[in-house]
Amino acid sequence: MYKIEAYHCSYCRKYSTSKSLIKKHDAICFKNPASKSCVTCDNFVDVQSSVEDFYTKECHRNVKFTDRGNKTIFETNCPLWKLSLQLEEEYGEEIL
Repeated sequence: MYKIEAYHCSYCRKYSTSKSLIKKHDAICFKNPASKSCVTCDNFVDVQSSVEDFYTKECHRNVKFTDRGNKTIFETNCPLWKLSLQLEEEYGEEIL
């Protein structure tokens, strides 16, 4: 084990020793409501699969996102985006 100094994204678990890299990432992070991505959208909901107790995420407005192996690429700056009720209740409008 060793100690490092690092910069951490304000919205997700990404970190780096590069301040500029994290600053750029912060602005486009899928978990940043300002990026208007699926992750923070009220239309992004759990849908029960045909397999019992298995849920997947889906957009109620049929916006498609891409799965690349173990990484999902979400839509950003979506014109149909609406702040999720959970985030709105938790933080209010000041998070935007």
